[in-house]
Amino acid sequence: MSNKKIAIKITINILFLVILTAIKFFVYENTIITNDIALGQMNNSDEVYLLMEYYNRVRATISTGYNFISALIIGTTIYDIYKFMNNKGEN
Repeated sequence: MSNKKIAIKITINILFLVILTAIKFFVYENTIITNDIALGQMNNSDEVYLLMEYYNRVRATISTGYNFISALIIGTTIYDIYKFMNNKGEN
């Protein structure tokens, strides 16, 4: 693998991780959605309660999925670097 190819792979992995982090941050840390749903519960309706419970479950699922995908991206990047470092003398 050439220097240019490994640099492109690492850059793509980093960009994908940054985009994934931005999406996760928007959904998981968005206080506007959380506050809006919580204030809607003041009406004491079952629908808003179910919406809040669903939102909390989606947040947990997104967090788990984000952790899995980011570990996969980081692992493959580390493996690519390791493979590049071991094969550098052979090229």
